Amino acid sequence: MMNTAILPSETYARKAQRILTANGYPSELVRFTSPREGCRFGLRVVGKPEEIQDILRNAGIPVKAFGNERDAI
Repeated sequence: MMNTAILPSETYARKAQRILTANGYPSELVRFTSPREGCRFGLRVVGKPEEIQDILRNAGIPVKAFGNERDAI
């Protein structure tokens, strides 16, 4: 299942991407723009949402939103 994690900055997104790749979850860095919230960065990743969120949480990566792309944005 394709999930999207919205992160607070590009730096966190790149760090999260390295951590997820090291744990067997390749991901794609994406940039979202919205008139209300401006520019945000996220990762599209395939895998079990609970496992992905646990990996990021244990690495100290703050996730602003997580879910399928429509839910996360």
